[in-house]
Amino acid sequence: MKRAAFLASVLVWWGAGIHSARAEVAVPSLTVKDEGGREMALELRDLSVAVRFVGGFAETVLEMEYFNRTKRRQEGEFVLQLPEGATVSTYALEIDGALRPAVSVEAEKARFAYESIKRRMVDPGLVEREAENRYRTRIFPIMPESPKRVRIGYVQWLGGGKDYRFPLSHEGRIGRFACEVTGAATAGLPIGGVKLIPGDPPETWRWSAEGISLDGVLTARSKALAAGGTAVFAERTPSGDTHFVVQGRMPEEWKSAGRRKPEHPRLIWDASGSGRNRDRAGEFAVLNGLWK
Repeated sequence: MKRAAFLASVLVWWGAGIHSARAEVAVPSLTVKDEGGREMALELRDLSVAVRFVGGFAETVLEMEYFNRTKRRQEGEFVLQLPEGATVSTYALEIDGALRPAVSVEAEKARFAYESIKRRMVDPGLVEREAENRYRTRIFPIMPESPKRVRIGYVQWLGGGKDYRFPLSHEGRIGRFACEVTGAATAGLPIGGVKLIPGDPPETWRWSAEGISLDGVLTARSKALAAGGTAVFAERTPSGDTHFVVQGRMPEEWKSAGRRKPEHPRLIWDASGSGRNRDRAGEFAVLNGLWK
């Protein structure tokens, strides 16, 4: 199975000793080297957090603007810690003043493209997936005394009635902060100075602040999970294909309905690392029942 990679200019990811471990998501950091070769974090001037619930799934999209106060062109290292089982869903870098999304290419081509694009002074954005579901990205160039925007999103499964959590802690003050949660039954962000914007909280929750020091946890519960109803999520890919997920309880009449035994069954099995925590015994039981 070919490893995945994305070109945004280039986004490539692969496992490096990946194993199952519990690690909590955190606000991403972007670090560069100072004149003495020591690591220093770039100033986070703008942070936007958007959370959308669809059934038992939550998609979190982070958009950040960092500022390079040094007088040198820099190559930065962007680190994002994802929760266990989460998967990157979107990634974009600022190129010529606009955020450019990723497209898929093979890993070998992506590595070659990274070096060639870097020589042309365009953002290659190489991303590696490490142990404990941590993503590390090289970003180049970050121009002197200039901002750099990054957008990255991930999807996680909140089955079993789990609440959503996003720790919002960051050293130093952030110039502008905005947060929006949609599809939640309840949501809370207990951070001093962050105000809930008036509107319709049962449908959409919004907060904003300026010149804020973040030290708290965003919590929310999916409206669909709380209600126990059926949820449908559909999304169209850049190639035009449509993928969908339906979540809910199977009607009782379906369980007793007769069915034809398939004459030519075809099984497509996902053997990727993202399924390491799946209920294999339950899956095998369903398959055995289908072919008996």
